[in-house]
Amino acid sequence: MEHREYTTKRQWRTTAAFQTFLLSVALAAFLLPGSPVIGQTGDRESVVRNYVDVTAEILNEATDVVRESESPRARVVLKKAVELHQHSLRLLDKQRFFQARQISGRARSGAQHAVKLARESFGLEEQARTRLERFREFHDQLAERIQESDDRQAQHFLREAQRQALKAHEQFRQHNYDLVLSLIEPAEALLKRVARLLFEGGGEQRLENDFERTRELIDRAIAVVGGQSTAGSADFLARAEEAFVRAREFQAQRAPLRALHALQLARRLAGQAITQVGGDTIDADAVRQQIERWDQRAETVAEAVRESAANRAQRLYRQAADHRDRAQRLLDADDLDAALRQIKIAHELLNEAGELAR
Repeated sequence: MEHREYTTKRQWRTTAAFQTFLLSVALAAFLLPGSPVIGQTGDRESVVRNYVDVTAEILNEATDVVRESESPRARVVLKKAVELHQHSLRLLDKQRFFQARQISGRARSGAQHAVKLARESFGLEEQARTRLERFREFHDQLAERIQESDDRQAQHFLREAQRQALKAHEQFRQHNYDLVLSLIEPAEALLKRVARLLFEGGGEQRLENDFERTRELIDRAIAVVGGQSTAGSADFLARAEEAFVRAREFQAQRAPLRALHALQLARRLAGQAITQVGGDTIDADAVRQQIERWDQRAETVAEAVRESAANRAQRLYRQAADHRDRAQRLLDADDLDAALRQIKIAHELLNEAGELAR
C-alpha cells in the first residue's frame, strides 16, 4: 500500500539531500564572501576564481536534486543558472572579476531556487524510495565489476556500504523517510570511494564500455523516434544527450560514480523518448497501455535473459518487473503521474536487460 497521506503531511520537511545542499551554500557564503575587503587586501583574481569554483560544486549538487525530482520548472531554472555560471567563466577569462563575481552569485541563487522547486514537487517518501533504488542499481554494477578486481579495500568499502543501506531499508519499512535519507548518504559516499578505487585500478576501460553502450542506446532511440518525434520525445532525447556530455565531464574530473549516474540517466531518458512516441497525454488508459506494452515485450526479453545466464541482465529484469508491479499499484490508486514514471523506468530497465542478454 502506498502511504500517500503520510507523504503529503511530511513532504515539506527538510531532507538530507536538501540539508547537504544548504550547508554547501552556507559554507560557500561564509568562506568566500567576495567582500570589498578581501578584494582589496588579497589576490582578487584568486578569490573570485575560488568563488566561481565553489559555485560549480553547488550547481553539481543542485543537478543531483533536480534530476531526482524530474520537475520541469526546476530544470528550466537550473539550466538558466548553469548558463549564468558559464557566463561568469567567460568573464573570468576576460579578467572582469567584479562582473564575474556578480554573475556567479546569481548562478548560486538560481541553483537554490531550482532545488526549492524540485523539493516542492518531490515527496519525501518518493525521494527515499528513489535514493534506495539508485543505491541498489549502482551497488549491483560495482559488485559485478569488483569481481574482476582483487582490490580488498574496495571490497571492504562495498560491504560497509551494503550494511549501511540495509539500515536505511529497515527505516524505510518503518516509514522514517527522513532517517532513510540520512543513512543512505554515507552509503553513497562509500560507493563513490569504491568506484574511484576501481577506476584507478584499471576500471577505465569498463567505464568506457558503459559510454559506448549508452551512446548506442541514444542513437537507437533517435532512429526509433525518427519522424514520429513529439515535443516530449524531443525533450527526452535532448536531455539524454546533455546527460551523456555531463558524464564525459565527470570522467575527466575522475569522478567515476558521478559518470555512472549520468550515464544511467542518459539511458533512462533515451528509453523514455521511445515510450513518448505514442503520445504525451497522461491518463489512465495511456498508463494502462504502457503496462500492457511492457507485458508483451517482457515475454521475449525474459526468454533471452534465461538463455543468456547473465547475472546482471537477470537482476535488471527483476528490477524492471518490480517497477512494473509498482506502476500497476499506483494506477489502481489513481496516482497517474507516479504510475507513468514507474512504468517508464520499467521499460528502460527492460531495454537494458535485453541489451545485456543479446
